[in-house]
Amino acid sequence: MLESQAIVRINGVLTDISKLGDVEKSERAAEVKRTGMTANTSCSIFVKDKTTTSSSITPNNNKVFHLLVDIGEGVVKSIEKIDLSPYRDFNDLTTKSTAIHLPDSILITHSHDDHIKELPLLISKTNQQSRDLNIFCTKECHDQIVSKFPDIFKTNNNKISFNVIQPNQSFEVGSISVIPILAYHGDNSPPGSVIYILKLQDRRKIIIGWDFLS
Repeated sequence: MLESQAIVRINGVLTDISKLGDVEKSERAAEVKRTGMTANTSCSIFVKDKTTTSSSITPNNNKVFHLLVDIGEGVVKSIEKIDLSPYRDFNDLTTKSTAIHLPDSILITHSHDDHIKELPLLISKTNQQSRDLNIFCTKECHDQIVSKFPDIFKTNNNKISFNVIQPNQSFEVGSISVIPILAYHGDNSPPGSVIYILKLQDRRKIIIGWDFLS
């Protein structure tokens, strides 16, 4: 039997800056002003599969699968600081390597800048590491990304793969089953905006979308 262990990490998400208070009284407000942070929405899901028998539990190729959801401003820097060593079932990995921090796949909920701004940077770093990266989004979102970042398609790299997904049709990402659901994002909602329902192999569910991370 195969069971999954998972860690969900929020990548650099800020609260409403106006609610942080005066910089003299709020350490967080002072940090935001000092570093010039802007709000973004993103999370990482790390899954490590284990093969379970009646007598033992053996790691499956000692591999952690990193699924990233959205890639707004500051997210690349945030994931480069990821340290899995405090987690007992993940700390046998050498997490100081940039290659481990980079995602294997990314789900994009919609094309607003705070959800896709650093996609070109992520692709550049992925190319430098000669790694595979699978990108999943709706057709409408794909077209909007092409319009915003035409340069990322000028280099033909078969390690970077865009995968068009259909709302309400499940697909597999690593060992995770994903269901995209169309979502309304207010008056300026881009066509093709979705949230994602993720199912791990033990049937636990994680719901990911801008409503849950903003």
